[in-house]
Amino acid sequence: MDAQGGSGGIGVYVPILKAYCKENRTAEATQLVKEISNSGVQLDVETYKALIEASMTKHDFVSALTLFRDMRETRVTDLKGSYLTIMTGLLENQRPELMASFVEEVLENPRVEVKSHDWTFRRMVFLRYEPNHQTYLSFINGYVSCEKYFGIFG
Repeated sequence: MDAQGGSGGIGVYVPILKAYCKENRTAEATQLVKEISNSGVQLDVETYKALIEASMTKHDFVSALTLFRDMRETRVTDLKGSYLTIMTGLLENQRPELMASFVEEVLENPRVEVKSHDWTFRRMVFLRYEPNHQTYLSFINGYVSCEKYFGIFG
């Protein structure tokens, strides 16, 4: 199709990307995403999230970081979930060198707004930690101290 100069749009690529994820072929999926982006077709946020999660599950950190960069460059607005997925995976796999460079890179991008309580909560869910009254009280106090009063209910 590409050789003939045609483009079937996003609908052609999504099944291929899903198959790559299912088969844990994240490097190939990442290469295809680059080709898709270069052709002018934009993936949706859910496809990026699925690819990043598959890459992190496979411990293919290079692909996950490459996908995040591509996601950011294509102006996808919801970066927070993928940021947290990558940070949690790097933390769990004890990759502080990648975490440090990734945080530096993300800090340069004002579109990613993640507070420490977001990351803490995501880590608790990942570790299957059962919250108690003290946990909720700590979260409430954290939100109040940041003057995010209505964030408590969100």
